[in-house]
Amino acid sequence: VLFSKPDSAFTLAKTLEKEAQKEKLPKRVGDALNIQGISFAIRGNLDSALYYYEKALEHNTKINYKDGIAGSYNNIGIYHKIKGNIEKSSTFFEKALVIRKELGVEKDIATSMNNVAISKMQLANYAEAAEIFTDCIQIQEKLEDYRGLSTCYNNMGIIYQEQKEFDKAIYYLEKSLEMKIKVDDKRGQANILKNLGSVKAEQKNHEEAMKDYFKAIPLCEETGSNFILASVYTNIGIDFN
Repeated sequence: VLFSKPDSAFTLAKTLEKEAQKEKLPKRVGDALNIQGISFAIRGNLDSALYYYEKALEHNTKINYKDGIAGSYNNIGIYHKIKGNIEKSSTFFEKALVIRKELGVEKDIATSMNNVAISKMQLANYAEAAEIFTDCIQIQEKLEDYRGLSTCYNNMGIIYQEQKEFDKAIYYLEKSLEMKIKVDDKRGQANILKNLGSVKAEQKNHEEAMKDYFKAIPLCEETGSNFILASVYTNIGIDFN
């Protein structure tokens, strides 16, 4: 309901908030406030989303509901990321990570690690990002979170491409592709093949780059991934020139 019908989700969350207050269930009040914020974010009303995230944070802090506090920090971080304030978003993601490490729920820790590491990437703090991704990978391997692993491996590949360490970039991108195949994510496979082609093109290995691009094309067409397809054709055009 939350993602498919955010208007209905907001109304339902308001009802849940009132019932939780009546029944003196303060943690549920915090969860309801958080859902209200997410419902606004889905509809693109980011300032209203922030209002409810901050309201949830204030409430959760008052009752020392740590899981709720971490969730609020994470959502506020997402808000600032969408707004383009990466340094501020990173600060909130890091706050969420500290609490989630205290709570010890590994899936949540990995999520926060990934958010922090992506922020560090965007700020060009590549060494720090790679270190966090490496720690995140260890948790995801334990959890057998193949989708999460694919994301981390892909980002490691991008980091090494940025640093012109192309062999390492290819190693991590190929590992990412393995995970995408494992979970049958064809759109994801197309994106990783595009990234692999880009690295090989930078290596001046144009023949191998073209093989990856042409593997990506039917996957893009099958999944309707027009944005990735456009990028692939753009890269092919650049390579031919």
